[in-house]
Amino acid sequence: MKRTKMFLLLIGTLFAIAVTASCGGGGGGGDGGGTQPSGGGGGGGTSVQLPKTGQTACYSGAGLLRNCAGTGEDGEKQAGVSWPNPRFTDNGNTVTDNLTGLMWLKDANCIATQYPAFDTDGIVGDGVVDWQPALNFVTGINNGTYPNCRAGYADWRLPNVNELESLIAAGRPNIATWLNAQGFINMDISNLSYYWSSTTYINNTMNAWYVFTYDGTVLATSKNFSRYVLPVRGTTSGAAQIWKTGQTTCYSSAGAVRNCAGTGEDGEKLAGISWPNPRFTNNGNGTVTGNLTGLMWLRDANCIATQYPAFDTDNINGDGNVAWQNALDFVAGINNGTYPNCRAGYTDWRLPNRKEMHSLTDFSQGDPALPSGHPFANVLAVYYWSSTSYATDRTFAWRGTPSSVGFFFGDNKINDSGVWPVRGGQ
Repeated sequence: MKRTKMFLLLIGTLFAIAVTASCGGGGGGGDGGGTQPSGGGGGGGTSVQLPKTGQTACYSGAGLLRNCAGTGEDGEKQAGVSWPNPRFTDNGNTVTDNLTGLMWLKDANCIATQYPAFDTDGIVGDGVVDWQPALNFVTGINNGTYPNCRAGYADWRLPNVNELESLIAAGRPNIATWLNAQGFINMDISNLSYYWSSTTYINNTMNAWYVFTYDGTVLATSKNFSRYVLPVRGTTSGAAQIWKTGQTTCYSSAGAVRNCAGTGEDGEKLAGISWPNPRFTNNGNGTVTGNLTGLMWLRDANCIATQYPAFDTDNINGDGNVAWQNALDFVAGINNGTYPNCRAGYTDWRLPNRKEMHSLTDFSQGDPALPSGHPFANVLAVYYWSSTSYATDRTFAWRGTPSSVGFFFGDNKINDSGVWPVRGGQ
């Protein structure tokens, strides 16, 4: 299925995934400054430092630019490792991300520009292909079948969902336009710029994850739908190294488990930094440390409902799901002593940004999409707010679902979502 139907497919995907789950199945400005504490490793793994999201401005619930001071927004906190300058290096036929160390094919639609006859799906030759053909094309680059997309290397892979998400700059209203300005070419700048990852969606293994490079949405859809292909290579080695997704099994387009050898899937490549063991440590004081990132999370993932239900007067009173500004206000109240039962001895909590929220997800798990045996309590089976505004429409903010399936998308700030505070991890 192709471009002419893709917008409808996005809507259909959201509906279909919601059914599957129920059945069990950003701001402008610059992109730099500040450092997030790295934290300890815990039991034989490597910790990573998360990068800044790229958002440096702050926006009210109505989407209006406002002074960042005291807002608690991503634009004020700017948690994470600063981006290098330049962020990307144009090598001629490839582009190196100096933040992550990964090398990307410069031509973000090499199927269409070099081998349009490969694409026989829907609109022939536009470079938008189903998931298995995407994997096959990258295999063909490596074995010499499609040498014009090889750029001198024979170890390309379809990126996993974490690698693909690392390209997202949350301060840009059209991220694809920004990426083209950084050295990439032929990246679709329309609202149809969907790119396949090699990671299967575990709640329905006939689906796979993709990233919408127009705005930064991370979703899953049928492997028989069509998306673009952007190969990546190399080992993550930058200031903000990318971690494994957690997926170790491979699945055909029909959703069946298959031998990983030669598939090119995430479950075969296992690209990224290995997780520490244990992934999380319960500190016994109402907090949990993520040994992968060094971040410290409130153990009670719904402290509004368990401790201060009267705070929540939005929609279903007392369930802990609140509007975005109320989420920011509640965390501010934890820090100033208004809500001490959610303080756990610290006064520097914040609403997590989209990178921090995304880092919780284990893509081998669903309902919740958290590592097996995690020590959190009262995890909501719904969405959680991030502190990052959605740059394409600043009346929206990013929210994620590590509590269920792992999606990440923008939603209106007046809607309700959960609140899960985080702090630096020291």
